[in-house]
Amino acid sequence: STGRRLMRPWGMKQGLVAILCMCSLLMPLGYMWAHPTLLPLVPLLGDPMSKNQSMANSSNSTPLEGVLIRCHAPTRQALLRISRWIASVNQHPTMAGNFWFSVDLSSEDLSGTQTDRGSVDLIRRTLLERGLQAGEDFGIHTYTTSEMVARYPVLEEIQQLPRWLALHRNRSLAWGFHSEAINLWFRRHGVGLAKVWVLEDDVGWSGDDIASGLFRPLAGETADLISTDKIQLTDAAGGKNTKWSWYRMHSKKFGEWARVRVFSRENVQRMSGRLLDRMHNLSRGGITSWSEMMPATVCETEPGFRMQSLHPKVMGYKSRFNTRVTQLEWGDIVKRTKSRFFKNKLYHALKW
Repeated sequence: STGRRLMRPWGMKQGLVAILCMCSLLMPLGYMWAHPTLLPLVPLLGDPMSKNQSMANSSNSTPLEGVLIRCHAPTRQALLRISRWIASVNQHPTMAGNFWFSVDLSSEDLSGTQTDRGSVDLIRRTLLERGLQAGEDFGIHTYTTSEMVARYPVLEEIQQLPRWLALHRNRSLAWGFHSEAINLWFRRHGVGLAKVWVLEDDVGWSGDDIASGLFRPLAGETADLISTDKIQLTDAAGGKNTKWSWYRMHSKKFGEWARVRVFSRENVQRMSGRLLDRMHNLSRGGITSWSEMMPATVCETEPGFRMQSLHPKVMGYKSRFNTRVTQLEWGDIVKRTKSRFFKNKLYHALKW
């Protein structure tokens, strides 16, 4: 009967096949048991990487990218916009776990208050409303002017420049020297990252997925700096060729080192890890300048470094340093993102 046929013992051929299959499964496990260093490679035997572990220290052969939001006093609305970026970035294996906020707490140095600490609390609370946990879905790095000076003593020279004393005596150094502020984060949390996108918190992106719309399409671009508005600040003879206000806001050694000076915007930019390393070493050696001039000038002066401009197609009709996008305008832009004129564009500045 059919029941008897189903209960019939396997023949020799079927038994041999079963034994071979079992051996093929057990032999790799036996080999790994004899070689404990290989055990973490077996998903069933090792714990998965926890969400709050940065992938920057991973041995993944694909170059890893990070995202850093520069901020001082972010608004709730800005954080709600950025929450969508976090979700987008964490969907991509080469970026997941590498989304950070860099928060300037220099009021503790300049006025003896802790008012800036409220920004950290606001970031945590607002993003938790969106189901995003600090330490798991994103990180927060804080710093002060005193920490910047301790790591980069050349900034003491900057603080004594007549223009700084006249206009910025009570300001944080991070107001104009972002390269050092970014490197404080990079030395501590960015080791292993090949590229870092740095955005100001008042930037807007008119798309659902900033990683797929902006970051990933440029993953293959090898330029050390991706930015906008590249402007030559010196003429062919090395003389000043601009009325830009911060041309002389630099250290003495910078003036001797920079054969040319180049400007670029910094509300949205991508830097390579090696560019950050080079700026770190230059600053430690006494060479620094206003941060709209420093990265582009390194790319123009140092052999082997290169800058690439962001394509105009990703720039919204209001995206310059001096443009402003009101809350009403932004609502209209978001409603019209089915149009190619509005979808997947960068906007600046959303000061609300």
